[in-house]
Amino acid sequence: MFNAVIALRSIALFLLILFPSGAWSEAKSIREWNNNNQGLLATPWTTLLPGQPGGYGFTLSKNGQLIFQGNPIKPLIRVQNNDGKSQLAPISVNISPLGPNKRYALLTACEPPAEGSSFCWFQYLLDLKQNRLVDLAWAKYPTPTTVWWEAHERYAVLPVSDEGEVWLSAIDLAKRESRDIHFEELAQESARAWQCTLPEQEGYAVDLSSFKWLENLQISINLQLACGGEGTRSVKAVLDLASGQLKRVVEGSSKK
Repeated sequence: MFNAVIALRSIALFLLILFPSGAWSEAKSIREWNNNNQGLLATPWTTLLPGQPGGYGFTLSKNGQLIFQGNPIKPLIRVQNNDGKSQLAPISVNISPLGPNKRYALLTACEPPAEGSSFCWFQYLLDLKQNRLVDLAWAKYPTPTTVWWEAHERYAVLPVSDEGEVWLSAIDLAKRESRDIHFEELAQESARAWQCTLPEQEGYAVDLSSFKWLENLQISINLQLACGGEGTRSVKAVLDLASGQLKRVVEGSSKK
């Protein structure tokens, strides 16, 4: 009995050394982490149809005039038809939840259907203080998604997904410009530090549920790496939005 207790204590000490406090997380495969992201990648926005009232006090006219609480937003919203030439009013628009100060929102405008399909390629920033509509693209194929607004509406951050990759788009609201933040290089750098090789398919996942705003216009988010064995290893990444610097600050492990 005494020897069994000693053995258990030795195993516990070994695990504490190998996986320090806070390093354990709920065990999931990379595919499970990616599946868990779907709810944040597909968050409903308010859809407006011409001539019908919508949420937040918006209405859309048939000629593409967006109105907010009785005030017209300029210029008119315009999209192109499938030949990419004609400037037309949208058949509908999608508007994100407003920022915390109720000044900004994001908008996608939808083109008339071609061969049964209608795409909402056209992207705008709404400035409700100036009643202005600004062309601003944050994704090649934009879809309604989660918007993480900085508390003072200096930045907005959105998750973007395409062909299996997930990244972030950070929008500087004052400069009216966006920047993509990809994580492949950081994931590979972390794997090399652990002396492991990531699989070509499902090598890592971005854990969107871990997104946090930090001080001084910084954000953090966790990556989960398929770094050998049945579990994943966790990397906390911190991004400075002003400089674009991305760094690894915390590493850990999770097992099944």
